[in-house]
Amino acid sequence: MFEFLRTYQLSIMFSLSLAAIVFVILLLLTKSMNKRSKMLLIFSELSVSILLIFERFAYIFRGDVSSLGYVMVRVSNFVVFFMILVISMLFNHYLQSYVRADMDGENIPKRFIIVDIIAVIGMLLIVISQFTNMYYYFDEMNRYQRGPAFIVCYMIPLVCLFIQLSLVLQYRNRFSSHIRAAFIIYFVLPIIASVVQFFAYGLSLTNMSIAIAILTLYIFAYLDLNDEVEKMHQVEMGQLEEERNSMKRLFDQTATAFVSAVEKKDESIQGHSKAVADIARRIAKASGEDKEECERVYYAALLHDIGTVELPDRLIGKSENLTDEDKRIIRNKPIDSAQILSNITEFPYLKEAVMYHKERYDGTGYPNGLKGEDIPWMSRVISISDAYASMSTRLRNTRILPYQKIREELVEGSGAKFDPKYAEIMISILDEDYKESAEAENVEIEESINCEEYRDKVSVGISITDVIKKVKFECIAANNEGNGFSSPSIILFDSYDRRIHKTNKSIDVYKYIEFGELFFDGHFVSTAARNIEVKVSDKAQDVEKTSKSQNAKGRYNITMSRYEDHISIIMEDATREIEYIVALPDKTKKAFLGITGEHCDITNIEVEETEDKVNKDSIRRIVAEESYIDRLESDIPNTQVDGPRYAHTMGVKVKNSLYVDFHTMSLPSASLAWHCPYILVYSSSDGKVGGTDYKEYALVKINGECSADNEYAQNDFHMRKSDEFPGWEAWKTTNKRGKECSVEIIRKSNKIMLHTENLGIIIDDNINLLDDRGDVYMALTGDQVALTDIRIRED
Repeated sequence: MFEFLRTYQLSIMFSLSLAAIVFVILLLLTKSMNKRSKMLLIFSELSVSILLIFERFAYIFRGDVSSLGYVMVRVSNFVVFFMILVISMLFNHYLQSYVRADMDGENIPKRFIIVDIIAVIGMLLIVISQFTNMYYYFDEMNRYQRGPAFIVCYMIPLVCLFIQLSLVLQYRNRFSSHIRAAFIIYFVLPIIASVVQFFAYGLSLTNMSIAIAILTLYIFAYLDLNDEVEKMHQVEMGQLEEERNSMKRLFDQTATAFVSAVEKKDESIQGHSKAVADIARRIAKASGEDKEECERVYYAALLHDIGTVELPDRLIGKSENLTDEDKRIIRNKPIDSAQILSNITEFPYLKEAVMYHKERYDGTGYPNGLKGEDIPWMSRVISISDAYASMSTRLRNTRILPYQKIREELVEGSGAKFDPKYAEIMISILDEDYKESAEAENVEIEESINCEEYRDKVSVGISITDVIKKVKFECIAANNEGNGFSSPSIILFDSYDRRIHKTNKSIDVYKYIEFGELFFDGHFVSTAARNIEVKVSDKAQDVEKTSKSQNAKGRYNITMSRYEDHISIIMEDATREIEYIVALPDKTKKAFLGITGEHCDITNIEVEETEDKVNKDSIRRIVAEESYIDRLESDIPNTQVDGPRYAHTMGVKVKNSLYVDFHTMSLPSASLAWHCPYILVYSSSDGKVGGTDYKEYALVKINGECSADNEYAQNDFHMRKSDEFPGWEAWKTTNKRGKECSVEIIRKSNKIMLHTENLGIIIDDNINLLDDRGDVYMALTGDQVALTDIRIRED
């Protein structure tokens, strides 16, 4: 290593001196640096260049006994020793400039002055040494030799270094990481080099290390400057972002205030625009749009209905008995909205998005009858968001539609009213929200109800399942002005919202069906139940006396459970225990128990869910099981699916080409588009649905829906309707009558292609398996459907 340095040290010196000159030029071109620090760095780099140039001359003319050599050796060595102290002083002031920047009125530490004094003394000693030879001298061959006090000339710069090091350590928190690193290099490198050079005579390690350290000062100062510029840029960007956010908040507040003012004209739609905007943003985000586009569609949706201000007062809130002129004015509202928004020239997308949000995907909308992709994407998003918000919030005194009804509207509107892409996203959001909220199971039952006339008040329905539940309450007779009858009773029913419905419209919307009414005296009224049996057991001998006491105040207990299509209800009061067995119309129905009564106050209602579950032997069957699969059975057993994926066929391995033909019939209870067969593609170690190591790749519904676990597979799903599609009502009617279905599944390595056509709905799903699981299976399932005569063919 030392030999290498001895051989090439002159070249290294030249390179370092040249680099110092280049850095001087770069510093002269730099405008962003502090002027004092910049000048100190320039002089430091120049000093380093001079130091190395004369150090090089000292080595070149060493041993040259000519007159020029005599002069150059002495001048060069003097300049070298002198410039080391000059550099030390320049660094001292450079360090001082950083410390002084944050002093804020504090006195400059005296150690800076001490360093300057020591450096000046060192310079004087160097001058004196030229006449006394105490540092060095030259022999008869004009070669440099160390003098008796040579160690002193080494110690003076080192003392300066250590004093400066103490200052750096004291004020280290005032320096950036880059400047702190540069200072450490400046201290450590020359000290190490000086120690080595003391024992390696003939090498100029100290001076070259000083040069490298000074060059490093510039490099790290430049990096620090870049950091400062970056910080300033970030501050400026932050300020710009804050200004942008401020403008956004101003626009948001202005738009919201404007919408609120518009909605005050029609109080029945208050909050509707905000609901539309929120769901539009969710759809845009789910479809992959960036944040800016999501915000744009949000504000377009928020302002979609501002044309309401142009409507005559006589049309506000009016939806029935409209004249042709009324319809024309209402249909002109998107144009009115667009004209108002055209004044916001900074955001032209607002006008376009609002103008066409009443267009339909099939081209039958207004105002221009645009079709498909010709409708701006924001308008298509607002269209389905508006429809969803209208169904899911109270609008003009309408009731909120249940999840099932909203979902059916979206499914049947896909490709007709709505863009199929955004309809699929909206359905996915709806399903996710419904699953998370589980509103149908989280409705809290009232603690008390006051019943005047019979059934004028009915509690929210309590779900009857295979888990045994116990209901307790107290009942006292109300002041009924001489009417002696007072008693609680219960109603068994099913509805989407767990509530009793009376009007034909709400009965249809919420699919309300009443199974029967049960009383605490053993009487019952059977409506939709297939059969009801009752067993009464008396508890007291003096029934009449106890009954009168009961009417004054009594405690009532109900124990209920369900297995498939049979319900067990045990009702107790102070006088008797009544056991009811109720046979439901079929297994597809849910069952709820509502508490009501006549001329009584029912209080302290409590519901307890036990840990006990019933089985097929727990409830005596009073009617035969309803079966719709008593038909021809072919390659695999027939299957009746009474609810969403309640049952499934056995799995069939997909090898190369698999063809499945079967007969399907929706059950009499089916009413929704997705009450149809589903095709399930999966894998498991035992070939069973839900079996060991089960992974689901795709669930394809023949009504044109698809769901899949993206962790295991990617589905490229396509659905289209041909001219043979008869419309949804006819489609559902045909499925109820029964029809033949065919499914084709082809496997090529980790790719599976599924194809099926059903009454004009054409489905293709290309499934790309993300893991190599080996065997893949297909099974049929569905919702409220009978699957029979299942035939399997393989190629």
